[in-house]
Amino acid sequence: MFIMVRKIMSDRPTVYILLAVIVTITSATLHGRLVGRWTSQSALATLGQELAGLPTTLGSWYQVATNELPKESVKMLQCSAHQHRTYRDSVTGATMDLIIVLGPPGPTSVHIPEICYPSQNYKIVSQRSRKNFSDKRSEQLQDSEKKTSVDEFWKVTFKTNDVAAKNVQVYYGWSQGERWEAPEQPRFHYSGSPWLYKLQLATSSLDDASQRDTERFFQELLPQLRDHMQTKLTSAKKSNQD
Repeated sequence: MFIMVRKIMSDRPTVYILLAVIVTITSATLHGRLVGRWTSQSALATLGQELAGLPTTLGSWYQVATNELPKESVKMLQCSAHQHRTYRDSVTGATMDLIIVLGPPGPTSVHIPEICYPSQNYKIVSQRSRKNFSDKRSEQLQDSEKKTSVDEFWKVTFKTNDVAAKNVQVYYGWSQGERWEAPEQPRFHYSGSPWLYKLQLATSSLDDASQRDTERFFQELLPQLRDHMQTKLTSAKKSNQD
């Protein structure tokens, strides 16, 4: 065996061919995982149905509009399911624009607001930073349990490139069906996942009251969303393995 290995290693053309084959197979496997080539479509359909069941009322927040993502965006993201809704608070009148996407980890992880918003006449006025949110349930947990239940999102601020100069604050993060995360390199972080959720929330006000409104909205949204993601998560994983 040792002699055979030495012979192969001494034959440089053979070594180069073997390395090329290994690199090709590895790249093809990674690309297949990123684009969901081997993900069960029935598993995605099951998870997508649960996503559609997200309540139209979340505490004092109620849905005032539902929108479809542009066809070109759906094609680009290769998303299996999505929800685009606007919620308004019956107490303060504040509004939140919510987008949730379910699809393969590659396209779902790379299309971030810093790319999309500038193409729509916005400029970045505050670089992204991480923001943690906890829902009502996590507040009842012990300190040792809270760390794994707190959801983390990126927060970035934009302003329109016109006379109005309107501000928009955007929060976004990803999940495999459990807690929400804000990794530095999501494409590689989720490369082994069969599917990926992305949440994006936008609000047009940046004052302290708006910050409190955002926290209240997340407190109502996150436990409901987690329930809908996890209801069929076990059966979806099993379906994807079959």
